[in-house]
Amino acid sequence: MGLRIVYGRAGSGKSTFCLQEMKLRLASGDRRPLVLIVPEQFSLQAEKSLAKVSGSSGVSVAEVLSFRRLAYRVFSEVGGIARRHLNAAGKSMLLFRIMDSLGTKLKVFSKTALKKGLTQTLSDAITEFKRYDISPEQLIEATDKLQEGLALKDKLADLSLIYARFEELLHQNYMDADDDLVELCNKLDQSRQFDGAEIWIDEFSGFTPQEYKVIGKLLKKVSRVTISLCTDCLSYEPGDGSPMVFEPVRKTAIKLLRLAAEEGVDVESTVKLGGASLVSPRFSDSEELCHLERNFYKYPYQKLVRKSGDVCIWTSANLHGEVEDAARDIIRLCREQGFRYRDIAVTMRNPDSYSGIVKNIFTRFGIPFFLDGKRDIDGHPLITFILSALDIFSNNWSYESVFRYAKTGFTGIDTKELDLLENYVLANGIRGNVWRRQDDWDYPVEYSGEYSGEYSGTAGEASQQEIELLARINISRRALAEPLEAFRNKTRGGVKAIEFCTALFDLLCEAGVDKRIEGMSQMFISQGKLDKADEYRQVWNIVMDVFSQIVEVLGEETIGTERFCEILSAGFAGHKMKMIPPALDQVLVGSIERARSHDVKAMYILGVNEGVLPGTGGSEGVLSQMDRDSLETVGLELAGNSASRCLEERFMVYMALATPTRYLWLSYPAADRDGRALRPSRILSEIRRILPCVMQKSSVAGTLANEIPEPAAPEPTFDELVAQLRRRYDGEAVHDEWRTIFKWFAGQEEWKDKCDSIIEGLSYTNQSQSLTGDRTSRLYGKPVFTSISRMETYSSCPFSFYVKYGLKAKERRIFGFESVDAGTFMHNIIDEFSHELVKKDIGWKDLDRELCANQVSRLVDKQLTAQGGRILSSSKRYLYLSGRLKKTVVKALMLISRHIGMGDFKPSGYEVEFGENGRYPPIEIELPSGECIKMTGRIDRIDSLKSEDGTYLRIIDYKSGNRALKLGDVYYGLQLQLVTYLDAVLGIENREADEDGAMDGGSETYACEKGFGSENGGRVAGVGGEDAAYATGNDGAMHESCLEDKGVEGVGIRGEDSASVGKADGSSKVLPAGVLYFRLNDPLIRTSRGTTKEDIEKAIMKELRMRGLVLADVKLIKAMDKELEGDSLIIPARINKDGSLGRSSAATKEQFNTLRRHVRKILAEIGSGIIDGSVTISPYKSKTMTACKYCSFSPVCKFDTSIAGNRYRILNDYKDEELWSLMGGPAREGDKPGDSRGG
Repeated sequence: MGLRIVYGRAGSGKSTFCLQEMKLRLASGDRRPLVLIVPEQFSLQAEKSLAKVSGSSGVSVAEVLSFRRLAYRVFSEVGGIARRHLNAAGKSMLLFRIMDSLGTKLKVFSKTALKKGLTQTLSDAITEFKRYDISPEQLIEATDKLQEGLALKDKLADLSLIYARFEELLHQNYMDADDDLVELCNKLDQSRQFDGAEIWIDEFSGFTPQEYKVIGKLLKKVSRVTISLCTDCLSYEPGDGSPMVFEPVRKTAIKLLRLAAEEGVDVESTVKLGGASLVSPRFSDSEELCHLERNFYKYPYQKLVRKSGDVCIWTSANLHGEVEDAARDIIRLCREQGFRYRDIAVTMRNPDSYSGIVKNIFTRFGIPFFLDGKRDIDGHPLITFILSALDIFSNNWSYESVFRYAKTGFTGIDTKELDLLENYVLANGIRGNVWRRQDDWDYPVEYSGEYSGEYSGTAGEASQQEIELLARINISRRALAEPLEAFRNKTRGGVKAIEFCTALFDLLCEAGVDKRIEGMSQMFISQGKLDKADEYRQVWNIVMDVFSQIVEVLGEETIGTERFCEILSAGFAGHKMKMIPPALDQVLVGSIERARSHDVKAMYILGVNEGVLPGTGGSEGVLSQMDRDSLETVGLELAGNSASRCLEERFMVYMALATPTRYLWLSYPAADRDGRALRPSRILSEIRRILPCVMQKSSVAGTLANEIPEPAAPEPTFDELVAQLRRRYDGEAVHDEWRTIFKWFAGQEEWKDKCDSIIEGLSYTNQSQSLTGDRTSRLYGKPVFTSISRMETYSSCPFSFYVKYGLKAKERRIFGFESVDAGTFMHNIIDEFSHELVKKDIGWKDLDRELCANQVSRLVDKQLTAQGGRILSSSKRYLYLSGRLKKTVVKALMLISRHIGMGDFKPSGYEVEFGENGRYPPIEIELPSGECIKMTGRIDRIDSLKSEDGTYLRIIDYKSGNRALKLGDVYYGLQLQLVTYLDAVLGIENREADEDGAMDGGSETYACEKGFGSENGGRVAGVGGEDAAYATGNDGAMHESCLEDKGVEGVGIRGEDSASVGKADGSSKVLPAGVLYFRLNDPLIRTSRGTTKEDIEKAIMKELRMRGLVLADVKLIKAMDKELEGDSLIIPARINKDGSLGRSSAATKEQFNTLRRHVRKILAEIGSGIIDGSVTISPYKSKTMTACKYCSFSPVCKFDTSIAGNRYRILNDYKDEELWSLMGGPAREGDKPGDSRGG
């Protein structure tokens, strides 16, 4: 029995020493057991090395074990292996059960007891307690020793309670893998298979208390234990020149020597390998690496002024560029220096930040690689499928949970059918028990994404397309819902955990998940993606293992769906996939801590930034670094206090730098993903001091025009070629060699088509060609039927009009009640209310609030019933909203009553329609081509006033938003509706020529040379006078006057609706009084103490004052507001003290006529643009707005000012005086509405 320590610096041959001794024992015929114990991650490489030195003869005598595998060997001999083991998933689920039961008894963790991820954190803490031989009782004792008031006291009290309960439940039926070494110590004396054996322990820098106990047992049982340690001495004396980097290992040596003394075993003479004058075997091929290993962290250090290129420091612009630079260098090593991929390791301190980038770039470069380390399974489609199935019931069949489940690829529903179903569900707000209905769904299919016709209104009148779409939707719905409903029936109300697992397994089998998993694995194998195939097989086995663990832990316990889902989530979170390299010749990619498990000739260390390498501390878990330091003061030692962690970090850096035998690359990104600057690590500064001639390179500046990167692989070289072609196309200088490279690709069959596509792409423009032939009529019909709001859309951007109204593209409809819906809803209520007043012969001035509120409430309820009450009664929020809408409508109606009562203008018509079946015919615009545009529309309200000059009309439009009439928007064709309605009514009603004699008794048509959006953006020619009528039919006959007494259907002047200014002479002339927006809102008014009710009423009226344009006639303005003194509370006008018109939004009659003429020109230009098929991507841009801001079709047009030909149509910010001048006279060059050049 004896202990021997073999030590030496990295690369001095410690592992070789152990293997050679084992080889000598085998050669001498020694049949005693020979065991090499290494960390778990080193076992595969150690087995390869042992097999290499021992040959087949040593297999039965010499073996490689880890401490845990040693335990299993002993258990298989003396018993203990048959006990049921809880794995990580089982522990997480058991802890979740414990946290659920303790709940309010906890002080610190009570509020987060069931928080996702906490059980895994607690599991890690308990594992650490066990490895450091700390019991629940010791935690309680430590709690008593801590000062009062420390948060750590409460935390330790919780941890001791959780830990004790865990141990109690665990040892009733199970065994924890973290207790294996404790159990090994208890049973090692009973074992006989290692009696007299010789053991070598290699690749450890330290041991846990559990491992020290096992070593103590082995020291008394075997003939000799040899332990190798990486250090240059076993004791430290200040000033002896030995770097502090080895301090953690020296502490290990001291503990081992103390352990030998305690166990009463002899300590043999130590063996020191290497020396100051000797070259370490590992670095025999590289002087630079050898010198770096000898002098790193050493003070004073020696410099090596010779340059060999074995160490390289590389600066990259960012993480992506850093990985790409490393990939190019790997290709160079393999091509020029004969390296194999298996000789190379790419490591980093934070693999999560790099793994996705490495996967993408190495694949592009054709570099075979293996991502080392365990992988989470949380995001795997199978896990999502299972958890989403349970979420569906917890969340009442919510859209999110249903389609998260459906889109995993395991439901068997075709993607196209699934998209149809999803759009249908979103548009109709389907959730809850609607999914479980036995009868077919028959909600509207209008927004399903495939419907092209007009919705008929009811299922009984459904078109053939509707019937077919509904049939497809219901087939998909049943395929999705029926297996889930069968699962629900088996688990409803809570069942035993074993029954839950069985029902879930049945759901998986019924969905054919097991077969799909196997099919996908085979597909990945056929594609050469062996790691992906292994991943799918593993995840199925993991799911089955978690089910088994649930049955073990909770088998007969009754649980509900929500709790079962939480337990299952905890189980999945506790599992990691262990991946095996699918091939031999691969680059190893992984954490820097695990790189030594591989025989590495060339090592790439990425991310060598300050704060990353060396690190400033990783995840601390439940106990912070301060907590650990406090526990050390009361006698509890856990993994690394602040000082020891710093030393361990330095040692880890040293071991990483000393790992490769021939080549070391260190790189860092100059900026992170968000462009923030990153500093290089101080490690690089130290290396530069030790190796002043070290090779340093940078790719931050990119490739210069006179440089060309070494072609590494076809795909990345082609990507760079594309960039260079772009530069050449833009007129920049590029290296002539790119021409040769392009010719090579163009001559390869697999790249030829791509080269052709690139050449075409260089001249790509997203501008659409004008529609030719009969495409316009096929898209818009003949004649073209449109509306004024659509014409405004064309003015905003012709392409937007084309996509929305030509191609009939629709936004995905989401079930809800938006501001647009609220505006339409209130419009309908006000219209019905207005008509009922007429039918009941009730005047607006006689309206009282109680009558109004009752009528509105009845009409709103009627509307809800007509809509099936689906939206506004679908939630408490919408029920509240319906109440708010009622209040807003009542306020609007009472305000209308107040407006009418305060003026002489009276309503003459409500919802007055232009259309084939409307009160007025469609508005027609005849074009030089002989074709015409027909516009439909609806005026919310027309008010009228008879005077000696004729009848004045004002057009009122109800708006839920705070909209104003902007003269600039009218000029540029963005706001045409009110003026067009006014002009159309005046033109139709005035049968005879106006005072300028412009009318000839016939119908006036609109003529233009070039329309809006056409190539040269020409102006309109040959437009008639102010009151030129719109064409009203094929025969040109004028429609009969609608100012006769037509009741509610007309704009008749009757009863209350008869009013006059001055003396009425019976003139039939119809004149413009104004165009106004009436705001539908219930505003909040800021008040102060003492504010009276009248003041509040005036403030509300002022806030809701109509906005627009009125005739600049003081007499007429006072007729609109008889109480007008100063600023009007009704219209945008002001009367000065001297009786003159003050600052107002008013226009003279001539200006109204100018405005009307200009709108006709704009409409004619737009109409010609539509007929000519102009669909240019030409969005406007004003001082405060662009056409793209609220456009839904940006993904279609891909408008981007960096693309040739993509420019905003700039709208000048003219003053009103300039605009009147422009509309009254010739337009300035570049100021034409629709001209893409702007000004």
